Amino acid sequence: MRRWFAATSRALVDALLGDPHAAVVLLDADGQVIRGGAGADRLCGGDLLLAAPAAGDVRDAVRAANPYAGVGEILAASGAIPVALSLVPTGLKKPAAVLRLLDLRAERALQAQLDQAQRLQAVGELAGGIAHDFNNLLTAISGAAEDLGPHIDLAGQEDLAQIRTSAARGASLVRQLLAFGGQQTLQPRVLALNDAVRDAAALIGRLLGRNITLRVELEEPSRLVKVDPTQLDQVLVNL
Repeated sequence: MRRWFAATSRALVDALLGDPHAAVVLLDADGQVIRGGAGADRLCGGDLLLAAPAAGDVRDAVRAANPYAGVGEILAASGAIPVALSLVPTGLKKPAAVLRLLDLRAERALQAQLDQAQRLQAVGELAGGIAHDFNNLLTAISGAAEDLGPHIDLAGQEDLAQIRTSAARGASLVRQLLAFGGQQTLQPRVLALNDAVRDAAALIGRLLGRNITLRVELEEPSRLVKVDPTQLDQVLVNL
């Protein structure tokens, strides 16, 4: 019976080593590598070098003839490779255990993408909350500008018009923040490009200061573009 079990164990081990998709190595009673399969050679790129503390855990498990499962890193020429480790004692003197390695790089990459998506979602929710508060401030500014209209002389009407324009552009930025936060969809529409450039130039010119002159040369007739107005404003301001 013992001979049959030993022969069967060796047959199973040989089958595992011959599987190119399974990274398997055989260990002696001290946890040293006796032989590695094709899959392990491809993963490790040479000799198996298991980083601490997993190396010590595997060695202790082999000497105690205990199964082991954990996560560690292989020190390969290309760098550290995260792997899942699964150790099974054979009940034989040699090999004493079979160690299976599972490459975790793809899983870690997917987890990193998921974490990034979750962070972006959190930023979007924060941006949406700020946008709502900012929108309330803009509403108050726009309302005050309208109330002041009849009481401002002709010289101040230009400044008052600029306040209204700036408030309207601020509202457009709010809509863009809400869209980024997933709380409002973008609304592309057909508009004259020259008109959008002139409006942006009027706002930017006042922000540049008196020592800088902004000159805009436009192609006539104006081209028509289908775009979300808020996104177009952002592009022009960034330029």
